[in-house]
Amino acid sequence: MEFNLQQVEEALKQLGTPASSGQEYTFDCPFCGKENHLYINPMKGKYNCFKCNNGGGIKFLLKKMGVQFDEAQVNVSTVTVDDLKSRLKGIDKDEKKIDPVKAGLPDDYWEILPDTEPSHYLLSRGLTWEDIKLYRIGHGFTDLNQRVIFPAFDDDGECLIYSARDYTNNQTLRYKTPKGISKSEFVPYLNIARNYETVIICEGAISAIIAGRNAVATYGKGFSLKQIEQLLATGFKEYYVAFDGDTQEGEALKLAFTLWRRKVTTYLIPIPQKDDPASLGREEFQRIKNEKSVLFNDEAALKLRFQSLL
Repeated sequence: MEFNLQQVEEALKQLGTPASSGQEYTFDCPFCGKENHLYINPMKGKYNCFKCNNGGGIKFLLKKMGVQFDEAQVNVSTVTVDDLKSRLKGIDKDEKKIDPVKAGLPDDYWEILPDTEPSHYLLSRGLTWEDIKLYRIGHGFTDLNQRVIFPAFDDDGECLIYSARDYTNNQTLRYKTPKGISKSEFVPYLNIARNYETVIICEGAISAIIAGRNAVATYGKGFSLKQIEQLLATGFKEYYVAFDGDTQEGEALKLAFTLWRRKVTTYLIPIPQKDDPASLGREEFQRIKNEKSVLFNDEAALKLRFQSLL
């Protein structure tokens, strides 16, 4: 979803005089009443109160204020903080959590150009220019200098989260993700993978891109129940777990077990110990997937349960 920033800011001013802080506006919080503690960033499309920790996409708040999204028009009738408080009363907790805090693209995000260090790195890892454009991979100059940025978007084109990877292998932290944003809330690349009948679940962004357009990433070794619910809600016919080789007897098996318990067809792709889909490359990964994938069944589940008792 794209915002008409001028109209959105006009709507926000109805809550009172904003105390501008860079790109953010601060207002009295309609949830807890704390003065100047509700921070709203129209550019990134998110809000958060640092007193009561209510936060999310500002689409939720704007709807309660009368913003019409189809035409990006603002209901010009005045809306006070007290009005908004009354409109928020009785809202189910789940409704507030439907739209969790989204990162937005970092300020230090730049398009990757040909014949540059970031492009050389990505191409050397097996990515193509089609991949770079489709996944909108960028890079940084200042805070994220010498890092390639892998953003993940929702169906409306809003950036949910991003992972910024050091492409020099010289920085202390190999990966950086936005502060205050939980990776467990989102499934990177689900907006692309949902167009297919099967899904491949990988750890890293590059691994997911190499694995195919029907692959998603976790940006780490873990996978939350909330992420699993999002995958199941999409209704894939088959689920392939393709975690890195060093997690085959751990997190990969646990994820496959969790999916199997939800009664969906689940396969484990046996990635070699020191490899991941990215290091294998597209052809070798597809060969292993097609020829060696293991259907997770009662026997595998029993084995996992037995191992947990040892």
